[in-house]
Amino acid sequence: MKDFAEAFQTKHPKIVVEEDVDIWTEEDDDGNEADVERVSYNINSIPGLDDLTLNLTEAEEFTQLDALIKAKPTLFVDFLGGRFGSNVEVVLTKISRGVFHPPPPTRSLKAQLSFHGAEITVTLTSSRGDKSSVGFIASNMVGVRVQPNRAVATIAGLNINDAQQLEAATQTILRSVLFDIEFTYSFAFETTNLENLKGAQRAVSRRPAPLPRQPIQLVYKQYVPELIEYFHVAEKVDYLPFKYICYFHVLEYFMDKSAYSVVSRKVKQLLLSPDFHLKSSEYIAHAVNIIKLETERNTTDKIKISRVLGEFIQADNVKAHLTSIGTLAHFTQDHTLACAKPLKLSSIKFDSDQSFIESTAKRVYAMRCSIVHSNPEFDESKAVPFLPTAKNIDFLRTEIDLIREVSRSVICNTVS
Repeated sequence: MKDFAEAFQTKHPKIVVEEDVDIWTEEDDDGNEADVERVSYNINSIPGLDDLTLNLTEAEEFTQLDALIKAKPTLFVDFLGGRFGSNVEVVLTKISRGVFHPPPPTRSLKAQLSFHGAEITVTLTSSRGDKSSVGFIASNMVGVRVQPNRAVATIAGLNINDAQQLEAATQTILRSVLFDIEFTYSFAFETTNLENLKGAQRAVSRRPAPLPRQPIQLVYKQYVPELIEYFHVAEKVDYLPFKYICYFHVLEYFMDKSAYSVVSRKVKQLLLSPDFHLKSSEYIAHAVNIIKLETERNTTDKIKISRVLGEFIQADNVKAHLTSIGTLAHFTQDHTLACAKPLKLSSIKFDSDQSFIESTAKRVYAMRCSIVHSNPEFDESKAVPFLPTAKNIDFLRTEIDLIREVSRSVICNTVS
């Protein structure tokens, strides 16, 4: 461990400092190979930073962390920000095009307003000129991808001692200021929700198959191009509620088609009956009833989802996948999420194919409707609007394991 890291560890004995040595091989222009070593330090149990881990390399970074600790930071729960000394600092994610470059000499955009009798100043600084404590945290966090072209909002004059009230007031102020800036100057920002940027924390990591050295033999398959697009959009989307809906689009593609498949299969069975020539009137009447029944049932999305699952998904395969990534216990339990009203999700049952299809369709339908609908007065038997709190987003990250595997299976089982 280098001297500056040892000195920091001695000064802060309760903070965990772990050395991380990364060695790789580089080749120069003449083809000579040489090992390159990079030493960094993972810092855990930092006062005021909860369970965040920072990765630091230089002595200057340890000096900045020491100053941050002296400021006695208090982090917010639902987005990346908090109180640092007398000011509030919040990392903002840019959601519009264009580069945010405030004019000189300050290289920042400042707004002043009154908030419940207090004079508040909100300063927006781009990541290029940012020297804030929260910007330092965002640049060095482990396991979280924060957008490089971000900004930091610094709020001065907000004298609220209670942590929850301070976070709520900060969110309210930024919602007002940021929308006014977006409306007037076309730069759109939002607070950065860490839960949206974290990777899934699974009990078991599923490693991909190693790349072979020999040529591989593949069979040409004609995939449905729209399904590949939906799946790739879901892979690229960071905001987890939208990611869930993008995966769901793969199922939705076949929801209306599934009614045709059911009717077609049943009518064909009637037409091929050995005694059709004797009982044609009876069979035709039966076929009409089938069409009528399936058309009426076709108005229910939950039944559409059940049909798609029954046609393309195998319970054993889904169970094996969830077991391999360590999330099976999550899906075999009932859950209640705290939203405007309690959002109840029933467990998935694997005791039979039919129970699996029905329970999975019920769970997927409830989650999809919760994300899609926004009316808090809507009949809760149909949908409870999803509330993207940190706890709910963390829950949704695991829930996506199911919809992703289902959509992937649909793609694989609909090739021609």
